[in-house]
Formats: sequence, C-alpha cells, structure tokens
Amino acid sequence: MNFENFRKVAEMLYHDNPDALITLTGGEPTMHPDFKSILEFSSYLFDKVCLTTNGSFDKETAMFLEEYMHRNLFVQISLDGTKDFHNRLRGENAFERAEANIELFSEVWRHLSISTTVSRDGLKNVEELAVYLNSLKFHHWKVSQEQVAQPNKNTI
Repeated sequence: MNFENFRKVAEMLYHDNPDALITLTGGEPTMHPDFKSILEFSSYLFDKVCLTTNGSFDKETAMFLEEYMHRNLFVQISLDGTKDFHNRLRGENAFERAEANIELFSEVWRHLSISTTVSRDGLKNVEELAVYLNSLKFHHWKVSQEQVAQPNKNTI
C-alpha cells in the first residue's frame, strides 16, 4: 500500500474511532519505501502507534524510531530464541542487529517490548533466552506459542 492509500485508510479509521491505536506490521515494515512518511503521519494522527519489527534495521532507522519513541511510538522487536536459533530462522547476524538496536533504545525502554513465538524446536532455548534478556532494558516480554495453520499428525 502506498502512502496516499495508507493516509486515506488511517484517516477513515481515525474518523470512526479517534481513540484507536494503530499497529504497523506485516513483513518488515521498516523496509517499506514510504515507512518514514507512514510513521510520521500515524504518530501525528493517533495517540499511540505500535510497530512490530524484527529489529534488523540500520542505525539511521533506529535513531528515527527513537525520536518517535520519546513521544507515542511503542516498538515490539521479535526475538525467536537465542542467537544461533534466531539467526538460523532470520538470517546471518539478525540477532546481533536486533540486539544492537535494543541496546540503542535503552533510554526509551518503556516504549520497547520483546516478542518471542515459541515453536516446538525453540522450546529448549527459551529459558536461556530469558536469562539473556534479563541483561537488557525493555518494558515487557511477550511469549506466544506458535500457531500452526494446518495441523498434521506431527504437530499434534
């Protein structure tokens, strides 16, 4: 969706429910070509804006986000498990990039949460991830069970 279409939808949502909060998600929202415009407009229109991300954005994007986190942006970074497990799922150095951005947000930690979706394979390293997360500053940790779209005999 381009910025103009987003703007129209956001304005309709705001018109119908001015107390709504908006969540920017879907793939990796920071990669959208109009991301900065979408975030700026959302932050202007809504009292609360949430961003779900894998946290692998560059330092320039992190600094842009931090500015809005001082206002009304709340960021949720997904960590699928410990470094090796997360990198196996998300790609080389994905954990390290997310970790660096979490550390950059230490001043606005009340606007930062971590989300972990636990799969059967990842269950083993959740305790180790919890120990590691205790060394970071963030507001809360959301842990969810993986949702299986089409269960089969191996997932039941």
